[in-house]
Amino acid sequence: MSAIKEISNSGIAALEAARFLHAFVECNRQTQENVLEMVAIVMDSDSTDDERTVASDAITEALFPMLAADVPENYRKLIKDPDSSVFTQELQAEEKQFADKVRIAMADKGITQEMLAQKAGIGQPAVSNILNRRCRPQRRTVIKFAESLGVSPQDLWPGFDATIESN
Repeated sequence: MSAIKEISNSGIAALEAARFLHAFVECNRQTQENVLEMVAIVMDSDSTDDERTVASDAITEALFPMLAADVPENYRKLIKDPDSSVFTQELQAEEKQFADKVRIAMADKGITQEMLAQKAGIGQPAVSNILNRRCRPQRRTVIKFAESLGVSPQDLWPGFDATIESN
């Protein structure tokens, strides 16, 4: 009986892999690049569980938007909650301040997004997403940006504690 169950589970896994591959191939090049960046985060042993969850959700949203269709509605409900509203505003202010400080440092050093991406070892679309606040930078990305720009992480993200491990 367990052999039949294993074959059945293998068939289900193959079907899910085929659905994923089909959805991926149907996407435009930019979406494929973004999905591959998220896959790298999911597969990276240095990624935290939270980072993997966010990356997995981003993959699902990119490849299967109908599965994530209720996200905007739930988000709207969440931001109307007074407790979460304050927290959300704080997060957005931190992200804006970080993006502004990175842009200023880039301008001071004459560095383009492409150059920063190359120095930091990430894709240019990821730099763009962070600077345009479409995603929140991971701790290690803050450190990579700081190193690439020749500043401390605290210069880019006040209150950043480099001693906290990101696993």
